[in-house]
Amino acid sequence: MTGARGVRLIRAVALAAVGCLIAALTAGCAVGGTARGGPSPAAPAAPLAAWQRVLDEIKPDGTVTVSTALAAFALAIGPVPGARAVPGPSQPIPSGTLAVDWVLGHWPALTAGQRRAVLTDLGVPVTTTSLTSLTRQLGGSSGSSGSSGSGGSAASNPNLPCLTADAGPAGPYRAEVAGIESDIADHIGAGPFTPDVYIAVNTKTLVAKSRMYTYGCTGTTPTDGTGSVSGCTIHVNPVVSGGAFPASEVHDFLIHELTHCYLFLKLGGVYGSLPSWYVEGAPSWTMSALGNGSAIASSFWQTYLSTPGTPLFARAYTAIGYFAHLAETGTDVWHRLIPMGQALAAGGNAAGWAAADPTTRFLSTWGSGYAEGRYPGSAWQTGGPTLPDYQGPIPEASVDSGESATVSAPAAAVGISDVGLTAQVVTFSGSPDASGRISLDDGVDATLDEAASTAYTTGSQDTCPSGTADAGAELTPISAGGHYVAVTGGLTAAAVQVTGMTLDAYCARTDAASCVVGSWTTRPVHVTLPAGYAEAGGAGVTMRIAADGATVIDFGSMSPIDVTGNGHAADFTFGGHVTGRLDLPKAVPAGSSFALDAAPGSAMDDQSLTVTIQITSPMSDTLGPMSISAMAAELGSEASTMPTAPGTEGTWTCDGNTLANHGPAGLPSYGTWAWTRTS
Repeated sequence: MTGARGVRLIRAVALAAVGCLIAALTAGCAVGGTARGGPSPAAPAAPLAAWQRVLDEIKPDGTVTVSTALAAFALAIGPVPGARAVPGPSQPIPSGTLAVDWVLGHWPALTAGQRRAVLTDLGVPVTTTSLTSLTRQLGGSSGSSGSSGSGGSAASNPNLPCLTADAGPAGPYRAEVAGIESDIADHIGAGPFTPDVYIAVNTKTLVAKSRMYTYGCTGTTPTDGTGSVSGCTIHVNPVVSGGAFPASEVHDFLIHELTHCYLFLKLGGVYGSLPSWYVEGAPSWTMSALGNGSAIASSFWQTYLSTPGTPLFARAYTAIGYFAHLAETGTDVWHRLIPMGQALAAGGNAAGWAAADPTTRFLSTWGSGYAEGRYPGSAWQTGGPTLPDYQGPIPEASVDSGESATVSAPAAAVGISDVGLTAQVVTFSGSPDASGRISLDDGVDATLDEAASTAYTTGSQDTCPSGTADAGAELTPISAGGHYVAVTGGLTAAAVQVTGMTLDAYCARTDAASCVVGSWTTRPVHVTLPAGYAEAGGAGVTMRIAADGATVIDFGSMSPIDVTGNGHAADFTFGGHVTGRLDLPKAVPAGSSFALDAAPGSAMDDQSLTVTIQITSPMSDTLGPMSISAMAAELGSEASTMPTAPGTEGTWTCDGNTLANHGPAGLPSYGTWAWTRTS
C-alpha cells in the first residue's frame, strides 16, 4: 500500500462521486441512500440537441444498447412502444442509416409490438414480425402482391426498403450516380461498384429528419448483418426531392450514401453492424474529400473540434476528424477503408485501429491539431479538402511555483489545454504511452519526449548557481504566459503533468531517499478533466516521514476539493489520518520517479478517514460524513474507480522542497499532488 493511500482515496472517491453525483445527478447511483436518474452529457453548445444526446450514448467500444437504438429510431424515423423520450431541441439528422442499422442489429431483443411499430414506421405492410416482413412482395418473385404504404402496387412503391429498380422521379439522382460510383471505386480500389444500386424517391417522409438513408439488401430484404449483399437501395426523402437543398449539397449527400453502398457491397451485411465511428465516420469523410463542401459535413467537423475528449470509438459522424487527420499525416485512407472494415468485423475496435496503422506523426499531432492555427506550424492545425477553418474551445490552466496541472486524454481521444506558466522552473512529465507536443516560443515546439528531458525557466537565470546541489545544471528559457500542451495515448489513456517550482527548489535536488524524509503539506491541486469538468483545492494535508519510514498523514486541516463543470458544483471535505511505515526509495537520483510502498510486512492504516460531500449546484444536498469504506460500499459499481492494487498506481518525484505524486494515466482525474517541505 502506498503512502499516498489517503490522497489516492480522495481522488478516486472524488472521481466516482463526481461521476455519480455531479456529472450525472440522476444517474441511478445510490449514494448516501439517495437514488439519482440518468446523465446529462456535455456538449460544445447548449442546449444539447436530442439527436446529439443519443449519439453521446454510444459506448466507448462503439456499441449501443437496445434503449439507445430505440430512442434513435424514434427520433429519426417514428414512434416505437417503450422508446424513451430524449430531451432537447430537434436538429437535422443527416442520414437515417444509423438509426435503422441500430434497430435491426437489436431485432431479436425487440418485442413483437416494437417490431410491428418499426415495420410500420418504415412503410411496410405488416404480416409477420420477422425481418422478412421488409421484403418487397413482388407478384412474380413471391407469389403475392403487396400494397404500398402510400397507395399503389408494391412494384411501384418507392417507400419499401429494398428495391430491384429505381422508383419515383429518380432521374436527376440517377444521372449523378455513375460518376460518383466511379470516383469512389477508383479511390478505394476494391473493384467496381457491383452489384446494383437503386434510387427510391419516397412519396412520404419515413426517416423523419434525415435527407437520405440506405439499405444493404439481400434480394428484396434488408441484410440481417450476415452474408453477402446483393444490392443497395438509397432512399431520398421529400425534404430533398422537394428542392430544399442546392444541387451541390445533394451531390454530397449522394457521396455519403453511395459510400455506404460500396462498403455494404464489399464487406457484406456485417458492415451495418460495425461500430458507428466507422459506419458513419468513413462516409462523412469521403463526402468531404470528394464533395463540394457540404454544410452538414462542416457541422460534423466543428463538433469534432469542439470535443477533443470524446473517444473515437464513441463517435459517429464526428469521426470525420479522425479520418481527416489520418489522411493529413501520411496514411492512404482510401486504401485502408476496406482492410479497416474487415479488421473491425474480425477483431473489434483495436483491430480496426491497427489496420488504419496511424503514423508516429498522427499520434504526436492529433492533440495539437485541435489548436487550429492558434500557434504557428503544421502540427498545430488540422483539416482536409472542403473542411472549414474552425477553432473549438480549449480549456485553460495555470502553473505557478509550487503548483501543478494535468492535461489528460481518455483512451482513443486527446487532451489539450492552454497552460499559463508563471513558475520560475517548469517541467513536463508524460505517462508511458503519451504522445503529443508543447508549444514553446516563436513558432518552435517540442514533442513530449523532448520536453520530458528538459527543465524550462521563465526567468533570466538559465543555470543552477554555484553552491547548490545541482550547480551548473542548465535550464531552457521559455516565456511566461500561455503555452499549449496536447497529449494522446492512442488506444490507451495518457496524461501530461506540468509542474512548477522555484529555482532554489529545483537546484536543491538531492538523493530521493533522503529527500522524502521530513514534514510536508499539500499545495492546491488543479486538474482539467474530460467533458468540461475541473477540480481544485485540497491544500493543507500534512505528512511527516521519518528516516525509518514511519509516516503520519493528517487530513484534519485539508481544504475542500471543489468540483465544477457544466452547471454542477460540489465540495469534498475529508478528515482523519493515515499511519504506517513506508519503504523509502533506494539509490534513486533526485528528480527521478520512484514508488512509495508500505514497508514489507506492514500496512498503512486509513480506517479513520471520512468524507463529506456538499452538493451546491444544480441542487443542494449533503452526504456524510462517512468512512471511505462506507462510501465505497454506497458507490457500488462506481467503486471500480477506487485503487485496486495499492502500490502499483502513480509515481513520485522529490526535488529539494517539492514532493510530487503523479497519477496513473488510466485515472485522468488524479492529476499531480504536490507537497511543500515544512521542515
